[in-house]
Amino acid sequence: PMAYTPDDARFADLMEAARRADVSHGGRRVWAGVGIYQTDLDGAVRKVALARKAGTAGFVLFSYDWAANEGSVGEGETYLGALARRAFPASARAPGR
Repeated sequence: PMAYTPDDARFADLMEAARRADVSHGGRRVWAGVGIYQTDLDGAVRKVALARKAGTAGFVLFSYDWAANEGSVGEGETYLGALARRAFPASARAPGR
């Protein structure tokens, strides 16, 4: 589902509802749509964790173009790079690095 909401509780409720709707596949066909343009970096990291906790197959970030190019968290780091570092500390690398 495109759960583009800044509210963590609402996001979690939407993930749970989508997972229940996919009961015959155990939620394996559910990908969480995270509206990262609507929240700060901490909120995006929380929503990635909530999607994982809900048992979704993965997540999709909107808007990638904004996060990779326009979004900034300071000191020259893109929003996407910072999100990768915080949500995937052991495995992710920022684009171009």
